Amino acid sequence: EAYYNYMLEGSLSKSSEIGQKKTENLIKENTLEAASVLNNEEARRFEIILEGHTAVLTHRKDGDTLDLRHTVVPEELKGHGLGNKLVKTALDYAQKMNLKVIPTCPFVQTYLRRHPEYIPLVP
Repeated sequence: EAYYNYMLEGSLSKSSEIGQKKTENLIKENTLEAASVLNNEEARRFEIILEGHTAVLTHRKDGDTLDLRHTVVPEELKGHGLGNKLVKTALDYAQKMNLKVIPTCPFVQTYLRRHPEYIPLVP
């Protein structure tokens, strides 16, 4: 009986740990999806600050052009679409402000190939 109770409690404990991990991952996913992008014009970058880490897309605005230069997503935040979110926000901003986009960043170039609706922004 003691062995049975130990096995049962051990199983419940393991099941509880797995459930907690799934819940933590779900909360993290929802947090990442809900993360908002800030256009930090002073620092010349679009950014997402999350869990003490900052994902950025640096840019340089010159007249009617927006040069999207470099995308950096910290290891802790990779694999959740934050780079895509930064680029989409930057392209939407350029579209709204009637800016032409210079896609210097290779990640931005790849995004544009996958989202041809933004190609008209490129001179």
